[in-house]
Amino acid sequence: GTAQVCQGATGIDYSVPEIEYADDYIWSIPDGAEIVAGNNSSTITVNYSDTAQSGMVTVYGSNPCGDGVVSTGFAVDVKPLPDDAGSITGPSSVCQGADGVSFEVPKIDHADTYVWSVPSGATIVSGNGTRSIVVDFDESSTGGIVKVYGQNSCGTGATSPGHTLDVNSKPIIV
Repeated sequence: GTAQVCQGATGIDYSVPEIEYADDYIWSIPDGAEIVAGNNSSTITVNYSDTAQSGMVTVYGSNPCGDGVVSTGFAVDVKPLPDDAGSITGPSSVCQGADGVSFEVPKIDHADTYVWSVPSGATIVSGNGTRSIVVDFDESSTGGIVKVYGQNSCGTGATSPGHTLDVNSKPIIV
């Protein structure tokens, strides 16, 4: 079987050679996993929930005369998805042309990178992929929403609540 899976993985197969004299195969799988095909056979298909935990896969044979010996455990490392992103801190209002404006989000557990989105006319000038960014706003910047989510090799976590940002225009000479 597969020794390392992501939370939310589906269609993962585990098998054991035929157990002599077994009428049934009794499987044990990690918490948060579910056998979706092959129960009581030598091959099972398992789905892992978004909250599945690492653990062992074991099996033993059974017949009307009793149960066989439980197999050696097969360790399965279940990698978690990133946690949900928290609220972003930073200003709620800036001026067009502002430079060096910082935004930050609390640490997102299990995230390898942070994926940010900023309003039109804004450019991330440093910190992209981290929990703290610095943004410059050009002269045509408009207001909008700053958002972030965590990402790892297993997928993405939930996006932060939107941080509303007003971008104010400079006075215009008429």
